Amino acid sequence: MPKRAAEFFAGIGLMRMGLDAEGWTTVWANDLDKKKWEMYSANFNEDACEFVLDDVHKVEGKDIPDIELATASFPCNDLSLAGARHGLAGTHSSAFWGFIDAIKGMGKRRPPLILLENVAGFLN
Repeated sequence: MPKRAAEFFAGIGLMRMGLDAEGWTTVWANDLDKKKWEMYSANFNEDACEFVLDDVHKVEGKDIPDIELATASFPCNDLSLAGARHGLAGTHSSAFWGFIDAIKGMGKRRPPLILLENVAGFLN
């Protein structure tokens, strides 16, 4: 079985680094910060991974390639115990819903595995 991943909220590619070490291939990634994309590009000197530099709310499921794993390290500003605790309705952490919409938009192609990385406040 292929081990293809999509990395949402990719930042500089730390999730990809871990997945690469375990034999996964990241075929698609996204973030909205141009400086993070520049660092991501510097970390991975090939063009095998499509990188979408845009807000996750604008990502459409039909544009995500077939994958077995979707990872999301979405903003924790509103969830952190040190933050304002606005939850998933907060300005930053509500990006989680853009991720969910993109995955739902994949329809029957949705990946069997989803990995969410965040802070302890996400649970409560």
